[in-house]
Amino acid sequence: MITSRYNGNMGQIDETKLQLKIESMLPLLNEYQRRMFLSAEAKAIGRGGISLVSRLSGVSRPTLTNGVKELNATEKVEIGVGKSRAPGGGAQACLGASTRNARCIERIS
Repeated sequence: MITSRYNGNMGQIDETKLQLKIESMLPLLNEYQRRMFLSAEAKAIGRGGISLVSRLSGVSRPTLTNGVKELNATEKVEIGVGKSRAPGGGAQACLGASTRNARCIERIS
């Protein structure tokens, strides 16, 4: 692993220290907070930051890119206390699926 590299905006970036920072923080954060923390780090690094943070954290580049867009947005999304997704986010409920499944199981039995 490269311990540091040159970045035009930030000078030297110590990847070992950044890796330690990421490994220390991620277990303490929920999904939304992780995305925002990592995206803020990538944004602070500047050019190449998304790729570097993605490689060190294991979080996909599209996730970090979306996070940077959220950070840059003029209109902020309000996330409720104890929540990690905006209203309407996440998997959508399958209405009536349990009833259909129960009927299928009865027919098989």
